Amino acid sequence: MSDRSNPNTARFLADVVQEIEWYADQALEMATCHRRASDAYGNIHMFFGLPAAVIASISGISAFTKNSTLAGITAFIVAGITGAMSFLNPAEKEKLHLEAGNVLDAWATKTYLLIKQGRASLIESAEVVSQWEKLMEERTQLLRQSPRIPTWAMSKAMKRFLAPFNSAI
Repeated sequence: MSDRSNPNTARFLADVVQEIEWYADQALEMATCHRRASDAYGNIHMFFGLPAAVIASISGISAFTKNSTLAGITAFIVAGITGAMSFLNPAEKEKLHLEAGNVLDAWATKTYLLIKQGRASLIESAEVVSQWEKLMEERTQLLRQSPRIPTWAMSKAMKRFLAPFNSAI
């Protein structure tokens, strides 16, 4: 068992916990950005889907009333909207971003628990590092599986988190 009263060990643990906190804060911000994207894709789905359904109804009714011009025009409009919806696939993107936000939230919760344990010295420095390595591996997997956050969905806080990386390029 290491000596917790050692100033070097205490300083090391404080530094590690501070870094862990940065990643946890970043994960929460990324979760918020994913939710913002999810909401936008859900709105796009409703914005195009509802009019397509209404116009398709008008097209069907006008076909039965033998108004072929209106039926043809509305059918072309519905075909265009449906084609755009198939290409954009906002419902699937909404689902993927919502799921990514939830997963990042759960990861951040586990990370904050590790932070609290480290600050309270409930676990040794070596155990903090070990758990942190596992959390970082998990984070890497989560980010590989998550959709890319659209630039329009990024918040100012997320841009601030990424600033050190963007200035290095």
